[in-house]
Amino acid sequence: DYMTEDQRFAATRPDVLVLFETEVWPNLVTIFHACGTRVVLANGRVADRSWPHKQRFRGLFAWAFGRYAQLCVQGDRDAERIADLNGRPERISILGSTKFDQVGSPPPVSESAHQVFVAGSTHVGEDEIVLDAFAIMRQSYPDLRMILAPRHTVRADAVETLCISRGYSVMRRSQQSGPIAIRSEDILLLDTVGELTGAYAMGAVCFVGGSFCEGGGGHNILEPLSCGRCALFGPGMANFRDIRDIAVEAGVGFEAADAADLARLSIGLLRDADARARIRAAAEQVFARNRGASDRCARIIVDLLGAGSHAKPTH
Repeated sequence: DYMTEDQRFAATRPDVLVLFETEVWPNLVTIFHACGTRVVLANGRVADRSWPHKQRFRGLFAWAFGRYAQLCVQGDRDAERIADLNGRPERISILGSTKFDQVGSPPPVSESAHQVFVAGSTHVGEDEIVLDAFAIMRQSYPDLRMILAPRHTVRADAVETLCISRGYSVMRRSQQSGPIAIRSEDILLLDTVGELTGAYAMGAVCFVGGSFCEGGGGHNILEPLSCGRCALFGPGMANFRDIRDIAVEAGVGFEAADAADLARLSIGLLRDADARARIRAAAEQVFARNRGASDRCARIIVDLLGAGSHAKPTH
């Protein structure tokens, strides 16, 4: 009780503070740096959408990036942008994405007698697009089933109403017990949390949402790829541009322009079992080549911890 707040903070402050991806927080960085804590950016990226904002407030972000002890970034473009904002080149390390290390093995799921199209992490406005694509696919594959997983489960009632208005029968995952199962209904609505990877594992073809809606930026296409499934997505993948490029180059990710294009790509993959097998093997190689960013970042942090703290806080 005899200590001032400043003294208590100084006594308990961490040696290293780690922030992730786009979490720059200039005020927070300045305070911790002034108290002698080394600040590290892990899995850093500068999103295309936020880049004009950072340029507009260049002085503020240059002040923050100049106080980072280490900047571990995902790709070349992120490194260039952070260097442009006063990140010291000798402190910038291009390590790749830690997301390749975060995806584990999918849980076991029940087998389905039907071919399945999975649309995961959909946002408002995307459900209509995937339902339009599903209708086109069903002209070639009348027995095709769909697993539809809204990004936010609070939208489940609205999405169910939309599906029924299109003439589809719907089963909600919350009405099932045991593993995910495809039954007689046209659509299984995934209205639970933590089961999306298992749903992707059931799909012959998988679409990842957040990529058709305005300003969405995409979601993690590594989830279906970790199950050996292809990843289809729309043009809005700014938040995952490096992973998107890796997937497209490896032939395991495919960009669709609209509902008709999504249906065309999906039908082609449904027809070609050999192509799906090649994608499964290629996806394994993608992970094998790109794993390890988490370990590389951890080693940098350990080295900082071993180097001791700053001699004096700077103000």
